Formats: sequence, structure tokens, C-alpha cells
Amino acid sequence: VSVSRRQIIGLEALLRWNHPTRGTLTPNGFIEIAEELGLISEISRWVLEEACAQLAKWRTNGHMDVRMSVTMSALDFDRSDIVPSITECLQRHALPPARMELEITESLMMNNAAGVKLKVEELRGAGISIAIDDFGTGYSALAYLQQFPVSTLKIDRGFVRDLDGPKSNPIISAITGIARGFDLDVVAEGVEQLHQVETLQLLGCDIMQGYY
Repeated sequence: VSVSRRQIIGLEALLRWNHPTRGTLTPNGFIEIAEELGLISEISRWVLEEACAQLAKWRTNGHMDVRMSVTMSALDFDRSDIVPSITECLQRHALPPARMELEITESLMMNNAAGVKLKVEELRGAGISIAIDDFGTGYSALAYLQQFPVSTLKIDRGFVRDLDGPKSNPIISAITGIARGFDLDVVAEGVEQLHQVETLQLLGCDIMQGYY
């Protein structure tokens, strides 16, 4: 939600596994195992397909300006076909590339930098946005922001949860300042209370997501 515009501008696809005996599992409960077993590529393909199909339905209902965010596994970028598989999915559902945002981690930029950088550049060249998820919690190396053509920094919900006044979290102030310096969008995750909204606005963040 853009708070200043009071408008929904995007959505994030959240994966859940409806397990027959353990109930609803979040990604923390199964993604690491899927990566170890070599199943993550198929899961990622399914998630992207479902997300694109849903966004296409919303667009036919008149919601033309919303953007869909999908989290990608670091192992997805080991695939040689990662870029064409994403662009072909968008084309199949007649979606403008600018309506899709892929979320990656800071650690992904640190590992296999040259190969990942080339794929990120290809995706950005195709018009797809790239966001760094949970920014500030991983291997933060600001030099990589100069090398990787990312478009968005997402503030981890842990920083937002601890907010208590506009001067209480220098990390959020630093992230918003970095975003302005690199001309990037910044999104705060896990916004659940009004005082968090008000404080984030004072800290220079306008786009927020969460249960509030």
C-alpha cells in the first residue's frame, strides 16, 4: 500500500503447504528441504505460473496497476533457463513485465556474483523489477548495490516490529537513506500497527505491506 496515495499498488505471493497431518506450513518448514532434494525448481515454476495466472485474472477485472511480487530461491539462479522461463510465463499470460517483481536475497548477490549479475541484468532489461528481500539482515555489502541493477529494497519485519518512535531505529533510517541515494523504491514489511505506519512515514518510507 502507498500510504500517501491510500492505494494498493502491489501484492506478494505467499507460499503455504497444506500438509495432510501437520496443517498449514510456511516456507521455513519445507523450502530448505525442497532445495536439498532438488525439488525447488519445480516449486518455483509452479508458484510463478499460479502468480501470473492470478494477476492476469485481476487485470481482466480492471485491476491494471497492481504489481505481483514472487520470491525466488537462490538455486533458481543456477538454472540456465531461469530468464526465458520467467519471460515466457509473462508472455503466456499477456502480462507486462513491469507488473512483475522478483524478490532475491542479499546473500545471492554475494555468491556467484558474475553469473547472477548477468541474469539479473537480463531480467531488468526485460522490464522486470528486482527487489532485495529482508534487506539489512544478511551479508550487506553496499558495493553490490552499485553492481546489481535492483529496483527495490524491502525492510525486514524484525526492524519494523521493534519500532518505537522516529528516532528509535537507525537501521531503518539508514536503509531509506540508501534507497534514496541509489534511487530505489523501499518497502517496509510486517506493518501491523498504526504507530508503525506513522513512524515509517517520518523515516521516509511510503510503501508498506502487512496485516495493518
